[in-house]
Amino acid sequence: KARGASPPEANLQHLAHIGRGGPTVSQATESAVRWALEALGQAGVDRAHAEKSTLAASDPAQTVVGEIRGRERPDEFVMLGAHLDARRPGNDAIEADTDAAVVIDAARVIHASGTIPRRSIRFVLFIGTKQGKPGSQIYVAAHNEELDRATAAIFFGVGTAPVTGYSLSGRKDILAAVRDTLEPVRSLGVKEFTLNAE
Repeated sequence: KARGASPPEANLQHLAHIGRGGPTVSQATESAVRWALEALGQAGVDRAHAEKSTLAASDPAQTVVGEIRGRERPDEFVMLGAHLDARRPGNDAIEADTDAAVVIDAARVIHASGTIPRRSIRFVLFIGTKQGKPGSQIYVAAHNEELDRATAAIFFGVGTAPVTGYSLSGRKDILAAVRDTLEPVRSLGVKEFTLNAE
């Protein structure tokens, strides 16, 4: 704090003003996408880009994607994602802002460590979560053939609450592996797991 705002705090402050009171939802979305592309670029992510598709004439849905390429198995990837929606102020907007900032700061921390991961790490920010999830639908449709090469996918959708564990959505087969993998962060309070889906 003595050196000023932390990168996550700065991201949150910037996100908090995107699209608020903008003329149209489409213009607010474009503003959020431009911010996300710039933020991922500053975080050190390779090839940050927006993937766009028009599901309806009045609702262009987009997904912002960036990647840190792996050194040994670059075609395999771990996905880290959240939603990035430009909406009016409120609890939903705060949650979206927080989740996007967490993903972007994870990219910054990984890049700043100087360590190149074995597999690629893909950072994905989905637009349109509250409108039937068109951003994630577009991503799945566009990347369907490569999804089998995803070794893990972690999505932040908890807003301002601390991460205390994971919901494994019925995947009993991965419970032991997830617990082992996250043992180093157990002291931070990440120790609760449920097999239930939200």
